Amino acid sequence: MNRVEQITGPQSSLRTAREHFLSSPSLTTDATISDGTTEWEKIIRGRWLLTSGRYEDAAKEFELASRQKPNDFWSWFYLGICNEHLNHPAESAQAFTVAIALRPDSAVGYFHRGNAWVALNQFQDARIDFDRALVLEPKLAIALLNRGILSLKERKFLEARRDIIAAKELGANPSRVYFHLALIDLGEGDTASARTNAERAAKLSPDWKEPAELLKRLDAAR
Repeated sequence: MNRVEQITGPQSSLRTAREHFLSSPSLTTDATISDGTTEWEKIIRGRWLLTSGRYEDAAKEFELASRQKPNDFWSWFYLGICNEHLNHPAESAQAFTVAIALRPDSAVGYFHRGNAWVALNQFQDARIDFDRALVLEPKLAIALLNRGILSLKERKFLEARRDIIAAKELGANPSRVYFHLALIDLGEGDTASARTNAERAAKLSPDWKEPAELLKRLDAAR
């Protein structure tokens, strides 16, 4: 990074990256100052802030980048990601809508907008976006998983199980797979299978509360 800076001159993104790797306290003092001259510099800086979990500061960088170059896909895409982390689903859906308009073949754009629709309880719109994401990228495991979870919310257990098992075969997070299979089992009245899958999820992710809570519910119902 020092060698690059010697060639390019001072860059806010390089400073942010250096502070990120050094865990420098100064990252918290001036991280919102954007001295980059291009929208790409702001995007790079925003990505470092996003990686650091500083979603509000990152969102500011992506907003500045989108104003400087409104037709840049990545500015809007990462702004949507920040708003997703900040639990601002309406703003997230809006940002991903612009990103999709700029790049209609973006499977991940449709996937993330689908997540925003779910958070807004707009399940029909969410299904349309998950379906579109899977048309564009049929092996997008997380889209299959989340479409299955959406079907579970709608108590469409057969569709939910099909998508979640397909997601597992494509490498989706196994603890999430087993936990939601347990919920499907419970919805179908198969408490023995629900327990087995909940135990698998709890073993794979011991710090995740939901599988443990489900096991307590199953114990209480005995």
